Amino acid sequence: MLHHARIAVLGTLLCCALFVPAQSGSPQKPTTAAEQKAQTTTDREAFTFLYWDLNARIQTQAEALEIRGKLVLRNDSSTPQKQVALQVSSSLRWASVRQNVKVLPFTNSNLRSDLDHTGYVNEAVVTLPAPISPGEEVQLEVAYSGTVSLDTSRLAQIGVPLEIRTATDYDRITPTFTCLRGVGHVLWFPVAIEPALLGDGNRVFEETGVWQIRHALSNMKLEVSTDSDQPVYSNAQSRTHETTSNSSSLWVEQWKHIDIAGPVLVSGAYQSLVAKQEAGHLPFALDFFSEHEAVADDYARVIHETLPTITGSQNLPVSLADLPEASDTSFDADGMFLTPIKPIDRKSLEVLLAYQFAHQTLWSPRPWIYEGAAHFAQALMRERQDGRAAGIEYMSRRLSPLALVDSGAPEALKTNSLINTSNEVFYRTKAMYVWWMLREIAGERAVLDTLQQYDPAQDKEASYLQRLLEKNSHKDLEWFFDDWVYQDRGLAEFTISNAYARPSITNHIYLVSATVDNTGGASAEVPVIVHTDEGEIMSRLRVPAHGRSAVRVEVSSRPIDITVNDGSVPEADRSDNTVKVKIGSE
Repeated sequence: MLHHARIAVLGTLLCCALFVPAQSGSPQKPTTAAEQKAQTTTDREAFTFLYWDLNARIQTQAEALEIRGKLVLRNDSSTPQKQVALQVSSSLRWASVRQNVKVLPFTNSNLRSDLDHTGYVNEAVVTLPAPISPGEEVQLEVAYSGTVSLDTSRLAQIGVPLEIRTATDYDRITPTFTCLRGVGHVLWFPVAIEPALLGDGNRVFEETGVWQIRHALSNMKLEVSTDSDQPVYSNAQSRTHETTSNSSSLWVEQWKHIDIAGPVLVSGAYQSLVAKQEAGHLPFALDFFSEHEAVADDYARVIHETLPTITGSQNLPVSLADLPEASDTSFDADGMFLTPIKPIDRKSLEVLLAYQFAHQTLWSPRPWIYEGAAHFAQALMRERQDGRAAGIEYMSRRLSPLALVDSGAPEALKTNSLINTSNEVFYRTKAMYVWWMLREIAGERAVLDTLQQYDPAQDKEASYLQRLLEKNSHKDLEWFFDDWVYQDRGLAEFTISNAYARPSITNHIYLVSATVDNTGGASAEVPVIVHTDEGEIMSRLRVPAHGRSAVRVEVSSRPIDITVNDGSVPEADRSDNTVKVKIGSE
């Protein structure tokens, strides 16, 4: 399953960042993103966008977008702010910025930034009538318009082949299909983010991640009208369809929290059906193009027949929405999942559905709970389908990026912790492993009950979930949460040595002993497996960080070797996790 459409960066960086004044007929000399930041005294990170109240008109024939509305921003910096930066896609143009009807002056610039599919953002730097003190809010009225056409410029500049570019950056407004995915794709609503380039390491995704986590609890109300009779869909938690006095359609989308993906809109000649409807839950919707109806019917049957692996206590809308081309890259928009409705094996579809089912009933303001538990649900689905090894293999296929970035460096002890991180490798992959390990330590029933009882309104401090799980499991989990959740101490790293078996003279029983070392920075409870002539015996052992523990296992047939960790605890190198067992007196 693909998440937030990571872009495959191919070839060599062809173009450096450019700073282009709006009135300029040609770009100035290339500048880096850091130099762009130095060219303005405006602090783009000073204000948090708390609320967007927007009215959007989509003109499909002209591929155009017109938006008017209000913004509420809060100064979260430590100093008073006299200016506000507002950014939209470079294909959109600012018409006005007002405060209490009074027109405010602003400068307008095109900044080189790959946070938008055009490779540029149109930034208005607004001068306020008076400085906004730290913690103070300001309300602005804005108006802007322009076109949103299929544009793969940012990927073309770094040499990505055309077929990959169009399958990745498919945001557009057209008579047949409209898709607006927001930050990191097309900036159709105002934001303020430091410019970032795909050729500058992982910076585009870092800036996107920081913005997403910072604004996940912000709200948006959006009224959408179009020149088409085609329905409009979104990932909003509340959606209504109204008919105006002139018999045109108005869709009102309201996000109580914009979550990690941010507001996403799609529209087209969709057909819709309710694939699953259970008492007390909003329906699971399936929106598809007519040419995919036969496949959609198969999807609907699988959705209806598949049971969730985890459930929460909430009631949220979820859906699958079709993409026009079979090659289009799937995109996770929280409760909405954009994916080509094409033939897929049942097991893969069930794994995708496990993620959506989790989002239907479990939301948290903490990404490691919200996203980590949803990916944990997918691993449980693979276990349900083909056994424990399949669930672990599903997780291990996502381990490499985590092993690369999770060094446990002292300077990242807090910033990369699951309760603070803005890096999706941590709050998706590492959190998935954390939930799996918690199940093995606390017990499956305790973990599932905790997720069912979890109340985001009560989650006021980081230890809330720990206390809830300890209550259900009757176990002290402080040691685990301290190493894996509250701080980033890196991964565990196991070796095993001194494997020795002493046979019993009378009843063919062997007592196997070994030493397990953990050179990693995180303590862990890990499986230890003794392989014998007649099968395997598993036990569990807690091994402290930078420490060792001894294990003794009694087996009833001749031992062959002993392994620490079956892959259920994440570690970078498992090549030295198995040793032969020496039999005493041989």
